[in-house]
Amino acid sequence: MWIIYLFYASLVLPAFSFSQLAIGIYFQNRILCIPFIFIWYIKHFSLAVSKCNVPILCLMFIFGTYSLFAVILGWNVMMYLGYFLTAFCLFLSLPIVNGNRLLFLRFFKLFFLLNCLFVVWQICCINLGLTSLSMLQSNLPAQSEAGYEIPFFVKPPFIRYTGLFNESSPFSVYLMICMCFFKALGKDYKGYFYVTLFLILLGGAKIGYLFLIIYSLFFVKSKLIKIAALSLFIIVAFILVCNFDLLMEFSHGEVRSIMSRMSSFEDSRESELTLFGSGIKTSSNGKVGLDMFSILTSGFGLIGSIAILLSIIGYYWISKSPIKKYMILPFIMAALGSGSLLILQYSLMAYCLSFKPIKQE
Repeated sequence: MWIIYLFYASLVLPAFSFSQLAIGIYFQNRILCIPFIFIWYIKHFSLAVSKCNVPILCLMFIFGTYSLFAVILGWNVMMYLGYFLTAFCLFLSLPIVNGNRLLFLRFFKLFFLLNCLFVVWQICCINLGLTSLSMLQSNLPAQSEAGYEIPFFVKPPFIRYTGLFNESSPFSVYLMICMCFFKALGKDYKGYFYVTLFLILLGGAKIGYLFLIIYSLFFVKSKLIKIAALSLFIIVAFILVCNFDLLMEFSHGEVRSIMSRMSSFEDSRESELTLFGSGIKTSSNGKVGLDMFSILTSGFGLIGSIAILLSIIGYYWISKSPIKKYMILPFIMAALGSGSLLILQYSLMAYCLSFKPIKQE
């Protein structure tokens, strides 16, 4: 049992690194998973290949092929190896998650509670003026060099907390996954669900508010809430298109990043699209947009991007988990704002999609 706990712990270590800029740290953290995986396989003497693993094998082949291209063409080899290693760890670890679902569920809750506690820590540190202690979890060199501090959200004491992640947006994506996971698990996890909802509401991440609006439209039964969510979406969209300055003033400039995201997406869309890519670029420093379209098309080209997306769709299609209907929304939101498949959130979605609630046995 301790091997499984250590394995789960090694899985979430990349949460402490926004891997686009700290790929070396990320790569090392992924390697930490491998010894625990092989110890588990030695004990169980099997290498299970299920239907769900076929799309993962396809991803391994794609990423492995591009890793060879990177060596030959002088591209960022470590980034491509990071993609291959992510798919490889998924392939080996999915049977472990499926075979130890109770432990996975316990660890999922534990990691969520640790994030909640760290959010409280960050709020206290920022409002007490101890800003240097609020990002103890960060190992992102660019943040240290720039003297990054967690900003306030509109007005104190509210802040754009990051949890055990390095940015509020990736943390918001993690919370979306948790919210959908707890929702699918039923009434026994209603408390966790509402805590997650509360954290998204106060987190200040715009992608989180878009998620809540769309979630309300599709998964909330109350017609009143659906009408309110639709009305809010129309009003904000209208102001965004017709009077962006008003939205800027109302939000004290908090929506400024929307324009930069739209601009980077437009630049990527208008740039020359190749069949096989021109090498993965770093999205965190502005070389390419943060959305999945920009990252995949630049790094893998049109053919590679289509193959990757078809593999992801295939994995989702094959999944028989009841969580399936909820998880498509966090994936779309993540693709818009944190499109690198290297980040922990996508692996976590894969584990959730393979998770069958224990009560259903």
